[in-house]
Amino acid sequence: MASLAYEFLVRPLLPWLLTVAGAADVPPLPSLDEVLFELIFGMLGLGTMRSVDRWKRVSMIANPK
Repeated sequence: MASLAYEFLVRPLLPWLLTVAGAADVPPLPSLDEVLFELIFGMLGLGTMRSVDRWKRVSMIANPK
């Protein structure tokens, strides 16, 4: 949540606020765009895989029969 808040709220608004407050030459803040979306999509994929496993009732531990 913190990285999403940084990327979509703090990063665009902080330079604007500093400019309005009178700070000159505000450098652009670094972006997490490339890494952030890879991480989010990876976590969504793992969560979906686990949900499908639960739906199909696949156990994490193999039960010998």
